[in-house]
Amino acid sequence: MLELLKEGKRILNIDESWFNETNFTRQMWCPANSSASVPLAPVIHRLSLIAALDTEGRIYYSLTQVNTDQNIVLIFLIHLMEQLDLDHPSWRDDTVILMDGARYHTGTEVREYMRKL
Repeated sequence: MLELLKEGKRILNIDESWFNETNFTRQMWCPANSSASVPLAPVIHRLSLIAALDTEGRIYYSLTQVNTDQNIVLIFLIHLMEQLDLDHPSWRDDTVILMDGARYHTGTEVREYMRKL
């Protein structure tokens, strides 16, 4: 990685995460001698994040309410590459894309798309 940076390459790290709960109102003010807990947690959609952060400080991200799978990663990559083409048309010459070995990163469709780039 250090050699790539010495060569002037830009590293674009892509990863994802999720937030399982966005409503933390599980307790409330109440009279003495009564429970301060909410008996049932509200059903809240999961918030998923896919982010690409490069070594120059640029951030590209997507928020969704679906579980991340190979199709979602592929959609993100397609839109990311379109944006990179607009921002820096010669990005393919100096950018290295870094992704971990998550199953949805190494699926057949994602790997084929990355090869085409």
